[in-house]
Amino acid sequence: MNKVVCFAKENQEKGQRTPREAFESNTDKWEQIEGAISRWYQKHLAGKRNAFYKTSDDLDKDFIGNQLNDTRYISREALHYLKTLGADISTVKGQVTSWLRHVWGMNSILDDAKTEKDRSDHRHHAIDAAVIACIDRSLYSTIVTLAKKLEIQPGSLNIKDIHLDPRYDNFRKQVKQILHEIIIAHAPERKITGALHEDTGSGFVKGIGTVYRKAINTDTKPAEIKKIIDPEVRKLVVAHLERFGGSPKLAFTTDNPVLHKDGKTPLKRVRILQSKTTLEELEKNKLGIRDSKGNVFKWMTLGNTHHVEIFRRRGSSKYHSIFVSALEATQRAHQKKPIVNHLLDENHIFIMALHKNDMVSINNQDEIRSYRVQKLDGKGNRVMLRWHNASTLDNKEQAIFKSIGTLITEYEMKPIYVNAIGKQLDDKEND
Repeated sequence: MNKVVCFAKENQEKGQRTPREAFESNTDKWEQIEGAISRWYQKHLAGKRNAFYKTSDDLDKDFIGNQLNDTRYISREALHYLKTLGADISTVKGQVTSWLRHVWGMNSILDDAKTEKDRSDHRHHAIDAAVIACIDRSLYSTIVTLAKKLEIQPGSLNIKDIHLDPRYDNFRKQVKQILHEIIIAHAPERKITGALHEDTGSGFVKGIGTVYRKAINTDTKPAEIKKIIDPEVRKLVVAHLERFGGSPKLAFTTDNPVLHKDGKTPLKRVRILQSKTTLEELEKNKLGIRDSKGNVFKWMTLGNTHHVEIFRRRGSSKYHSIFVSALEATQRAHQKKPIVNHLLDENHIFIMALHKNDMVSINNQDEIRSYRVQKLDGKGNRVMLRWHNASTLDNKEQAIFKSIGTLITEYEMKPIYVNAIGKQLDDKEND
């Protein structure tokens, strides 16, 4: 059902639109499509045929529905699994949990201004767990029966008008205190995963920098033309473009090729400057691909950063950071060496190593807060930290993006270790 064969040009034209949104305005093409899919009369192809008539709004609704179905399915599987352990398991519908959370004033625990569930904070799961733990079979049955009666006998009251006291005094206050102490556990990314380097490489011209080859066509941008490294070729392309009013769409069609000096040979590809750099910088930051003679003919940008190793110079407050790529981590593993190197030289002391999702504490405006490592930036020698409880990435106030030296000296950054239920461990427990 998910397999399709299509022309690349048609797929590019469709873009991020549904077939109906992309092609319905072209009457001839849409009639051709409808004629083709009308032959999919088999019952098992009905879903695929109907998909051609959907809009983006329909897909959004389908996505939400699929997510709910997935949640229902995994809930049933979790129930089945837990029952095999011999435990007495009962379940609660989400509507009941939502109602009690509202009645007991639990929605505003994380933010006094909130009247609805705050999903931007991971701790909302803990609030649900606390509410569910207060619901036994008797209470659940009472609530469901009451809701059904109110639904059958509509009147001035509905379920939202009913009040129910918490199972014990100070319930909300105790939950709030516990939430303040919880640190969300994030699984550190210590496995070596992801691409070791990017798919496309670049050449190098001494005294200029890295370059790449690009075809001259209607997609060529004027900014790219200015970066053509061969002066004579650049003049030819600029002059050709000017003859067509500066429009690449008109100038670089197959019927209007750019010609070499001889006026006959079409100029198909040009070398464009990617970035100004030196061979020494390339050897430090990129992977050189060698030919059979051992000469580097292409430079590849390294892939993911696996971790950063932080050292302090003896007798000094200066810090030295080494960002280790996934490629280097892989090479260390193959050579049976430690993936995290704790020894730099006799002049440096190992302080810590940070991976994505590692947990740290920092002193921000005289308040000790817990953060997770979100991003490692080797070029800027920086680390981005985000609140441990944040479930979104769009709130700038929840993040700090500073150099490693600044985070340690000014923010007193220290690694912390958290178990799966949010309890902070000391170093001995972690070992």
